[in-house]
Amino acid sequence: MSILQLTINGKKIDPIEVPEEVTMIEYLHEYRNLTGTKFGCGQGTCNACVVIVDNDDGTKELKKTCINSTSVFNNKKIRTIEGLATKDKNNNIIGLNPVQEAFMEQFSFQCGWCTSGFVNAATVLIEELKQKHNSFPRNPILADVFFKGGLIESWGRGTIKIINECKLAGLPQPEIEEMNGGIVVTLFKNIIQTEHQQKEKGLSERQNRAIDYVKKNSRITNKEYQELNNISERTASRDIRELIKMGFLRNSGTKGAGAFYTLK
Repeated sequence: MSILQLTINGKKIDPIEVPEEVTMIEYLHEYRNLTGTKFGCGQGTCNACVVIVDNDDGTKELKKTCINSTSVFNNKKIRTIEGLATKDKNNNIIGLNPVQEAFMEQFSFQCGWCTSGFVNAATVLIEELKQKHNSFPRNPILADVFFKGGLIESWGRGTIKIINECKLAGLPQPEIEEMNGGIVVTLFKNIIQTEHQQKEKGLSERQNRAIDYVKKNSRITNKEYQELNNISERTASRDIRELIKMGFLRNSGTKGAGAFYTLK
């Protein structure tokens, strides 16, 4: 027997005696009832069983749970697929993380058995791109010529520089995705350009509907807000004030019947 103590999905687990032959995936399934991590090949090849290990120095790594015993994870901080989504105080899921959302939108799985491992791997990739990281140009000679000529940034610093520049400009954090063997960075002009960012602000269904209306029609009046949501003028006014306060809308400056609101 050996003593196992670790942190799983942000929750510190009390020390427990575990037989030395117990693998980590067995521990997750049988001791913690975390069954999202799947047993695939059993040989550490398919990566269906990987979990995320968050090291004390800020680095992250993927660890295979089917071939590693629990002792490998002692005193570690790990994340399983169950810990990626956003949850409320009652442990109810209120939102998926961006990688999970992308997998759902693109239907990026077949039977789904390996999905948890793939999502964990993609999550680590995106998180690492937002920190200092190694980068390997496809053509080092050509990349070096372009860098010395001032035509490209030094490899390994581009994603971090983009994120910092967006912060300085008061723009939302860009979305970074792996696509077709390369990296795609999407910039957003303002805070209301993605549904994900609207969810982050906790907008109500009425407010989201109004934002979508303004995107299509450039503006909205109090009366249009009422008709769009079938609500009273008082409720519409309260919703609009909240949208202005959160930075989504701005007043045209006109008072009375001619007042309207546009995206900020």
